[in-house]
Amino acid sequence: RVPSPKKKFKMLLFFVGAVAAGLLAHWMLKPKAAAARPAAKADTCVELVFAPNARPKPAGSYGEESEARIDDIPYAEEREVEWRAILERDFADLQPYCVDAPNRRVVVVRTAHADLEDRTVTFFYQAQRKHMVRAYAIPLPEFVASVQALMHQRSDKVLHSTLILHSTGRCGSTLLSRLFTALGGTFSLHEPDIFLSLTYAKAMNQMEDDDIAAVVRCSSWLLAQATVDNHANTRNVEIKTRSQCILIASLMKKALPESKHLFLYRNAVDTVDSFCVAFDSALGRVLRAIHLDSFFMYSVLKIQHNLPVLAPLGGTDLFPLSSFRGLGAVGLTTMAWLSTMDIAAQCAQDPRFFCCIVRYEELVVLREKLVEEIARRCQLQTDNETISKEQVNQIFSVDAHAEGSRTASRRAPGEAPKYIRQSDYGQMQELLRRHPVVTSGEYVIPGTYMPQ
Repeated sequence: RVPSPKKKFKMLLFFVGAVAAGLLAHWMLKPKAAAARPAAKADTCVELVFAPNARPKPAGSYGEESEARIDDIPYAEEREVEWRAILERDFADLQPYCVDAPNRRVVVVRTAHADLEDRTVTFFYQAQRKHMVRAYAIPLPEFVASVQALMHQRSDKVLHSTLILHSTGRCGSTLLSRLFTALGGTFSLHEPDIFLSLTYAKAMNQMEDDDIAAVVRCSSWLLAQATVDNHANTRNVEIKTRSQCILIASLMKKALPESKHLFLYRNAVDTVDSFCVAFDSALGRVLRAIHLDSFFMYSVLKIQHNLPVLAPLGGTDLFPLSSFRGLGAVGLTTMAWLSTMDIAAQCAQDPRFFCCIVRYEELVVLREKLVEEIARRCQLQTDNETISKEQVNQIFSVDAHAEGSRTASRRAPGEAPKYIRQSDYGQMQELLRRHPVVTSGEYVIPGTYMPQ
């Protein structure tokens, strides 16, 4: 039987897509020449001296290029320095950047605090990458000891007014941060990547828990104290982490018992759809159209190697790769959402863990009323008791991610998903039903704030 023209066209598309995917796979998997690096001086405090005329490459939209790593820094030499003198002299302009886990070092960069408020980028790690002027690699024990000494000298009181915001991602966390800022007295740090770097170290078993906790505390104090020093009217510092950092939430709570910890989440369908739209691309749309997206993700990109960070439940006995691989990006992001909710629900079993648990669904309805309730529960010292309607409307009119490196993807309530297909829903629900607790995309964590 002769195939119809429509079927022939589909077959041609499939063939072209397969060839394109194969060529791309060959290019991506082809060994690339590694950049020449000096041998790491793991036991010495060093400056990572930039190569002549070199600048760190801009942060990418997703994947490794969007994450802070020592390889972002185009250094050609490791020069010994007097770290403690530098820490005291340049304290206000120094920020932890990432960990060099294999060499047990913490990478600290110098970025003028004014540049960290660059309005052309949304996230802290983007501003660091764009504006860093110096970089240092400090042995982990010396980093902890030097910061603890300075903390003892200056007091750790700032940590009592520090708020750690965990979330599922794509759930209004940047929106909430801006509402905190509008109350006055609170300065928000959007995704310092030192915490994501520590999350990788935890997931890949590259650091001991006690070391991670020590770096969390010292890094949080450095970020918070420098923020207060640089902004005279700041009384609270909010640190918004990436969604993957929920993996080290218990270590962050252990390291920062005096700080306030908050969790924000959203239903599974809207979260997954928002993630998929945000990180979609022209190639991704073509591959999805010809059903090669799963092949590309798992056979070309080998994304399963990053499951311990992206979706810790993925690849376990309860959720083998075969249970979600066929769903492509929808399956991966469903597992990411489920993994985050699983850990948050475990943390919430201790009613003292989170000062407040909030859903996006209530945030967009209650707006300033919900933020005022969170501020009360978290004991934030604010300049204003409420936020004006004009400010609220202005904040809600801007898609935070559209200003940064990620694609805008906010949908109006009731609007159909932009990425998830009708045929995906059943498989998503089947995945969720495997979990013993979070059995639905509409699951509500016990203790979540619900207005009466």
